[in-house]
Amino acid sequence: MNTIDVRFPDDGSIIDVQGLVIPDDSTTVVYGPNGAGKTTLLRRLAGIGGTVPMIEAAYQPQQPYMFRGLAGMNLGLGLSPEESGLAGQYIQELGIKGLMTEPSESLSGGERQRLSLARTLAKRSDWVLLDEPLSAIDAADRSRVLALLASALDGRSAVLVTHDLDVAVALADRLVVLDDGKIVQQGPVAEVLAAPATGDVARIIGIGNVISGEGHADNGLTRIEADGLTVVGRGSIDGPARAMFSAESVVLSRADSAPTSARNHWVGPVTAIRERANFLEVVVDAGIPIVAVVTRGGADELGVEIGANLEASVKATSVVVLPT
Repeated sequence: MNTIDVRFPDDGSIIDVQGLVIPDDSTTVVYGPNGAGKTTLLRRLAGIGGTVPMIEAAYQPQQPYMFRGLAGMNLGLGLSPEESGLAGQYIQELGIKGLMTEPSESLSGGERQRLSLARTLAKRSDWVLLDEPLSAIDAADRSRVLALLASALDGRSAVLVTHDLDVAVALADRLVVLDDGKIVQQGPVAEVLAAPATGDVARIIGIGNVISGEGHADNGLTRIEADGLTVVGRGSIDGPARAMFSAESVVLSRADSAPTSARNHWVGPVTAIRERANFLEVVVDAGIPIVAVVTRGGADELGVEIGANLEASVKATSVVVLPT
């Protein structure tokens, strides 16, 4: 695997991302709140605005431009016959094939974004740069678009920016957290989400647990098997999937306590205790690290210390399952 070590010159830019590392053959998601500098970073990578491109890539801005004429004409712009055929396959999967004979100006924002996404993904560039590719997509269509993105980006090199954590979790191999124009943490997605480096990162992310494995749909829920650990959550997915749940949703108890109604129970030793303002983050090794948040008083009552054997529980309704 090769990497691009991105070093921007000191040119007065609002972003300072010295040392940003972007591996190829994987999807890097740049995540952060509105105004963090994500779009500026992507435009610099793509060479938009007169700068020299750092990556030769198929690039989709957050608000795709459409020329007047039929939607189908816009779909094929700049594509080879082979790429046009692939774009046609993508619009079928995105549910907008029937709109190709409509005037482009009649399309909604979400329809325009899906059309542009199909065209961008169909380009045979080694790299793909996507700026908030689901920002205009209705909730009913998000799972369809996420599934196509996961499939189309598999094996390709991509950088995607978003402020939606579900998009980041579903697509990222590597996560870069950006805040106020600066990198506050970067690394493998599960590592960053499970172990925020600072309180600011924890605030931005707002979640502590991501578990990847094989999903099995079961009466409106999904059971994920991952390294001997089973997680049950909301969704209906057969195949590769990720479960995510907040550290705040995890309840800790003594290993010999009476069972609760929660569907998920894991027992293991405490391997880390981290100070987080007025509470503690406790990591329980259940084969996979499970991060929980407890008050200092609660930790004292439980006798939380390194090596203590505890049970971590979380309700299935608190676990969101996404395809990968």
